[in-house]
Amino acid sequence: MSTTFNESSPWGDSEDVPGDSVVVPYSENDLSAILGSDEGHGDDGAGAGGSEGEEEESDEDFGEFQYKGTDAVVEPYTRSRLQGVLGSDGTRSDDGGGELANGSGARELPTMQNGGFKVHKVPRRDDSDSAGGTSPGSHSRSQSVASHDAFPGLITPSKSVDSLASSAFPRRPAAHPQISRLRSPSTQLKPAHPNRIPSTSTQSAFDQRRYSGSPASSAFDHHSRRSSIASNLHDLPTPSDLLSTTSSLAPASSTDQAPSETFKWSPLRRVSTRIYPPAAKAGVAALTAGGAAGLMGAPTVFAVSGVIAVGTTKGWVMVFDFGQNLRCVCGTEAIAKEAGPVTAVAISQDHTFVAVGHALGSIHLYALLKPSQPARSVPPTTLALINTGRKEGHLVGSRILHLGFVGARHTAIVSSDDTGLAFYHSLGKVLMLASTDIIRMLGRYPDPATHPPPPTARQSASPSNGASLDPASAASAPLPKSKKPSTILDMAPLPLGPSPHSTDSHSLVALLTPTKLVVVGLKPTPRTWWRVTPPKSHKDGDTEYARNGVLAWFPSIAPAATAVVKTNGAVAAKGAPVIEPGEDPLLAFAWGRMVRLVKMRRESPAAELKKGEKEPVKVLELEFVEIEGWEADGPVLGLQWYSERVIFVLTPHHVDVYDIHSRERIGRDQHDVRLIVAHDHYASAFDASRPPEESLSYSGSFRSHKRKLFILTIADLRVGAVLSWADRILALMQPGTILEAIDVTTSYLEGHIDASTIALPDEPAARRTAVEPKLREILGASLDFVFSEERLRDGSHNDAEAMQRLFAGLVGTCVRACLALGDIEWLFDELYERYESNGIEGIFLERIEPYVLSGSVHALPPSVSQRLIAIHDERGEYDAAQRIIWHVDPEYLDINQALGLCQRHKLYDALIYVYTRSMHDFVGPLVELLALVRRIDHHRKQRPRRVGDIDDAASIVTTKPDIEATVPDAYKIYAYLSQALAGFSYPRKDPLPYDEAITARNAIYAFLFSGRTRTWPEPGGRPVLTSDEDGSVEPLYPYLRLLLRFDAEAMLDALDLAFEESYLDDEIHGKTVSRQRIVDLLLEVMAPGSEDSFSPIDRTFLHIFVARNIPKYPQFIELQPAVLHSILVGLASDADQSTTEDRQLAVEYLLSSYTPPDGDSTIVLFEQAGFFRILRSIYRGERRWAALATTYLRDPDVGADIFGFLRETLKLASRSAEDQRAQLTQTVLEAVPSLVQAHEAGLQETADLVDTFLPDHHGDVIERLASSQWRQFAYLRCLLEPAESDALDATGSHQERAPSTRLDKSQRLLYLSLLSKHEPSHVLRFLENDAQLLSKEPEALRICEKAEVFDALIWAIDRQGDTKAALDRVDETLGTRTDLMVQALMNPVPEEDEEDVEDHGPFVAAVTADSILDQIAAISKVAIQICVTRTSGPSPTPEMTGEDLWFRLLSSLVSTVRAVRAVCPSPPRASDRSSSHRRISGESIIFHNDEPQALSPRASDTLSSLIPTALSSLVSTTSTREVSFPNLMRRLIESNARSPAADRSYSEFKAIVTSMLDTYVFEGDLLALTSRISAQDLFEHVAALKTQREMGWRARGEFCADCCQPVWGPEGQGSSPPMSRSASVSMVVETMGLGGRPRMKKRPSLKGKEVEWPLEGEVPEPQPVLQPPKGIVVSRDGRIWHQACHLQALGGGYYR
Repeated sequence: MSTTFNESSPWGDSEDVPGDSVVVPYSENDLSAILGSDEGHGDDGAGAGGSEGEEEESDEDFGEFQYKGTDAVVEPYTRSRLQGVLGSDGTRSDDGGGELANGSGARELPTMQNGGFKVHKVPRRDDSDSAGGTSPGSHSRSQSVASHDAFPGLITPSKSVDSLASSAFPRRPAAHPQISRLRSPSTQLKPAHPNRIPSTSTQSAFDQRRYSGSPASSAFDHHSRRSSIASNLHDLPTPSDLLSTTSSLAPASSTDQAPSETFKWSPLRRVSTRIYPPAAKAGVAALTAGGAAGLMGAPTVFAVSGVIAVGTTKGWVMVFDFGQNLRCVCGTEAIAKEAGPVTAVAISQDHTFVAVGHALGSIHLYALLKPSQPARSVPPTTLALINTGRKEGHLVGSRILHLGFVGARHTAIVSSDDTGLAFYHSLGKVLMLASTDIIRMLGRYPDPATHPPPPTARQSASPSNGASLDPASAASAPLPKSKKPSTILDMAPLPLGPSPHSTDSHSLVALLTPTKLVVVGLKPTPRTWWRVTPPKSHKDGDTEYARNGVLAWFPSIAPAATAVVKTNGAVAAKGAPVIEPGEDPLLAFAWGRMVRLVKMRRESPAAELKKGEKEPVKVLELEFVEIEGWEADGPVLGLQWYSERVIFVLTPHHVDVYDIHSRERIGRDQHDVRLIVAHDHYASAFDASRPPEESLSYSGSFRSHKRKLFILTIADLRVGAVLSWADRILALMQPGTILEAIDVTTSYLEGHIDASTIALPDEPAARRTAVEPKLREILGASLDFVFSEERLRDGSHNDAEAMQRLFAGLVGTCVRACLALGDIEWLFDELYERYESNGIEGIFLERIEPYVLSGSVHALPPSVSQRLIAIHDERGEYDAAQRIIWHVDPEYLDINQALGLCQRHKLYDALIYVYTRSMHDFVGPLVELLALVRRIDHHRKQRPRRVGDIDDAASIVTTKPDIEATVPDAYKIYAYLSQALAGFSYPRKDPLPYDEAITARNAIYAFLFSGRTRTWPEPGGRPVLTSDEDGSVEPLYPYLRLLLRFDAEAMLDALDLAFEESYLDDEIHGKTVSRQRIVDLLLEVMAPGSEDSFSPIDRTFLHIFVARNIPKYPQFIELQPAVLHSILVGLASDADQSTTEDRQLAVEYLLSSYTPPDGDSTIVLFEQAGFFRILRSIYRGERRWAALATTYLRDPDVGADIFGFLRETLKLASRSAEDQRAQLTQTVLEAVPSLVQAHEAGLQETADLVDTFLPDHHGDVIERLASSQWRQFAYLRCLLEPAESDALDATGSHQERAPSTRLDKSQRLLYLSLLSKHEPSHVLRFLENDAQLLSKEPEALRICEKAEVFDALIWAIDRQGDTKAALDRVDETLGTRTDLMVQALMNPVPEEDEEDVEDHGPFVAAVTADSILDQIAAISKVAIQICVTRTSGPSPTPEMTGEDLWFRLLSSLVSTVRAVRAVCPSPPRASDRSSSHRRISGESIIFHNDEPQALSPRASDTLSSLIPTALSSLVSTTSTREVSFPNLMRRLIESNARSPAADRSYSEFKAIVTSMLDTYVFEGDLLALTSRISAQDLFEHVAALKTQREMGWRARGEFCADCCQPVWGPEGQGSSPPMSRSASVSMVVETMGLGGRPRMKKRPSLKGKEVEWPLEGEVPEPQPVLQPPKGIVVSRDGRIWHQACHLQALGGGYYR
């Protein structure tokens, strides 16, 4: 069955053209004048290396949409109609979101024709599903045109002007500058760091090439340089033709999805109709149920390259040309029945052959000229034949998942299957007979013992797509497999590109498995060139392998500059030009989310001397360079190249477009992979516990060719083209998105990169050349459309809110576009004229104001600036008017309007700007502001100085209440001076032109330092006065005096900045001052005897100013030494503590150029002033270490760094004289009380400092801390127990330190005494860790006994070797502690008398029952340790046996517990006292009838655990040979019987002994219970396993899984398989004795290993022939076999 080519057929019949009946608002020709007809589609002509016979391909043959609307008649409308909707002034604003509303009747849509808009009236369509598509205008878009008026970084104009004034432009506070140059930086607040604008990221080295593909439209146009059949890709639709199609891969019924901005999709309807007949499109359920999908079956995989080949579930392959004509059907009925579904398809490089792989392992090669029969076939083989060594290839039943043609040959193919085997097939002929050479490239054959039987064709005929998966069946029969899955996720040979490359001669093939990627070269000899494994961070979960992976090659293409180059004009032998080698091929591959790239580079040939050769042979080497990749949003399911720079990535929810140079996603289209045909052939290779959806493969349904993307869905086959920038703009040219179209075009002009800009140049100049004309024409056309008179007739202007948003958004959009174009004049020549002519210029002015305030638009025409300022003047928004004035270029201002407004409303910032920039008058602002300063100064002088003056000044205060409110404006004079004298304009801070800056400085300096009153303007102006009254005498230098008197620091700060300018260095015409002149005038004006009364702080800042500038400009400023000394003394004598740091810094500057004559007196001044930094420099130079340490101790700024400075000082003084060291030591010791309080770790730091540098003075330090015993204790702990000192310091930052060895015995005993007082529980720990053996000192024992630290005392006695004395002390102490505890329990302190305890006995005041019990527990613990050590340790006690030791201890503990329990029984037991009097421990104690105090729960538990703890230690550390437990118990019982209270306390003793034994009973019960539980669980698991093994298995079919023949014979008995021709031949061979396995010889394989091969001449012994068995074998998963077939498949055969 075949068809012939139809080269002249178009894309399809007229009824199949997508969108044929859709009414669109424009045609492609309407926009050709603006956007061009070929933008973004590339050039489909033949490239380098292309065959001359190939036809020129073009996207223009796809057909075009036809417009059937009627043009509307343009009629004028009146200005009053638009004003009636928007208001008379057009200033109403609304920032709400939404779209432009459409009228109820016919609507008009704009198109572009000949550079302008053409308005078409289009009837409204109610049926959105008619005739195959929807109009682009019918899609609702979520974006609002109101969003186009926002400008990055600006305050949105929707905010009120008042909020702008209050937030963006705060007024200067009424104080001198916050940051003064005369102050130390450490004493001032740091200004807020401005937001930095991040620089644009640099492109990688790959950015040297532009976005471009091969010289043709795709790198795949000319893979074969010997193509014989021209491809018909020009029949595919262009992106412009697809504007009316939907952008979703969902079925055609879904029309509510948002349109794509990256792709335009078009279903191939005629192809889809063939592969999905109408009966099969009833729904997905029919497909999943395995229903009929047509005679050919449902599609499984497809390939595209010159033709489209689609494989089906019934084993056929349908081949279509790009005209959607069915060209032929490859296959036969026999093949379709025997081979199973098609699982892999490949097309040759010249598009003449198709290779087909099937589900049962067979491969067929078809020539498209004779598709009815395969030209070559590669049948599968069996494992038995492979084991004989006579066969190589895929096993029967293995699915062929990947196929590919190697190079340009038709008969060289590579294949791989689901078992992990990959082969190279060379299909040739020898003597007219087929000769196939097969080389195994990857994989191992399975073990015959575990190899499963192959599936049948019937079992493999189910549709292979994502909707037809059966996870239960896939997981029901787990097969034995290795730890790592053996399968090949993807495989592809490197295709030939348009340009030659050195890799062409190697025939490279890439194979991707779950554990590695291997690149194999087949020529000249098989070789593995490169290998890589997935990184751990990208492996699938916790496994060691990936569950999905894909790869894609990009072949060699011609270099970007040129494809064909002649070498020195030479021509090859046959006249062909010399072809320059192409670019290096690229390989993209992915495991999981990570996409990685590899480039194959050529290396210089290496010389290799081969055997038999006289000269070395050059061998070309390849270098594989891995390039940085990126991580996708989800698992990568498919990779396809668009060009050498752009790649498509398929993820579960999207199709992404990535730029491999920048590693950024430049486009995205939403897709649901559940709608794409997929297969689960890999699922059986992985763990069945994981969801099978994770192993689905989509590579067979995701292809690209000639920059088109093809996707096979469960409903159709569709093609997508990337929208070019022109297409995207064209799609946005709709009424609701016209502003977005302008914004998008502007972004392209500014260099924005996305998928649509692939065809645009990267160079800014070239891009501007391409985009700028289009943007200009779009602006003009959009203007014509928005102000079209016809929009009034159809009701479009009736919605005032929508029109307000449109006209407001148009301004912001056009401003951004004009800024990108650099043509601001268009805004006012074209746009403003339209708004003004329609009476809505208020909207324009309101929307352009933010751009004016940001400085983006500053050249406003005078009429616009006048109107904008007038609007704010009328509204009373004077601050907004002021900001507009100084943001507009001065030449565009109306000076009379601006100056009058500023003077009326005191807008000094704008006034200064108008004076200086428009009138070039730099003195006028000084005159205006000096008058304000004079009024404020006069007002302050008249304010009351004393409380009694309030009545006299009441009239003054009430007459001018607002004079102080003008102080912030007065301070602007200092800001103006700072910027003007530095050469900047105020308030914009723009640099002034050089000549204008010189003029400004000359005028300001001459006026400011004038010695007499000046008149202004000159000549003939009024005098500028500074005195309090007009008739008074003006002082010398009146203006300098007035400014210094108002705020000397602010004035000097401005002059300090001016001193840095080079203006004062050079000889300039008109300059009247110098630095020397300014300093002299300042010293003269502010001298102490001057007529003005300057405050001390003013003179201090003058001294700071002079002191800091003298060393900076020594060649320009020179003062007498007496003056300098007076300045130095003045700085050091000031008592103002707030300026200490500023004065010290100034003195440091001054001392760098001046040396005072009397150093000693100067040092005294510095000490009084607190200039510690200067003093340290002096003392360090003079080696006065004690004085240096004093400066550190007195300096409040040193803080916690004091210890580091003292260490440094002590190190420096270590080599000094004895008297200097003694002085330094005394200084440090005197500062100890303050050092320990320096910070949290002050005690530890002080201890370390003294121990390191002053170890002999620990006693002095302890003496100085005598006022606080706790500090003494903490100090000694830092030295003796540093590991415990961190808890005291609460820092925990100290490193491990060893205890100090520099303390004498008395100091250690003092620490022991303090430790016994503050932390008695830690005394034993200290003695155990003491390396000086302090426990052997008698004084230590007395301290412990006095402090009643009995556990340490008993331990120390035993440590001295007297164990018997230690146990005696245990008995004695436990007795006394027990009696004391009983007394405390029987005579508790009343709650109301807790503070007055003297009447209850002295012992009650010191101890409580809980504290006594803690002492008893500590004594018991130490006694147990002694018994354990002396019983089983290396040093036993000679005078006592182990049993005696434990008896003494246990009897004492029993007595203690009995005594306490007799008074205070355990909580569960009631009181059992027989009388009111009881004798305990041999002493007479009278108890009254009052109830004793109950023990706390913690104390009761502690008491109950004393004896069990001792017994546990006894049992766990001693043996029966050392201590007899029964004897010990007997002795305890006997001692209890002899006790005076035995008759009364036997029950208590019984309870004690019972509690001792209960512990062991509980442990035995717990062990028995655990054993029973384990036995029960084991029994249940074994019973379940036995039941499962006895269950039967149900057969699923009637045919053998091996031979596909019926297994049931007559009367339900099993049958033997019919013998085929090959089986009969095998039987004859084995009968003749030739069937045994011959001996093998070694033969090299692909990987360099050796395989076995049969030797010639060896004949095995014949074997007896047996009849085949007739049994039936059933597997767990339900498959059945003939017993004979099953035995044969296992490799043993049955003829023996």
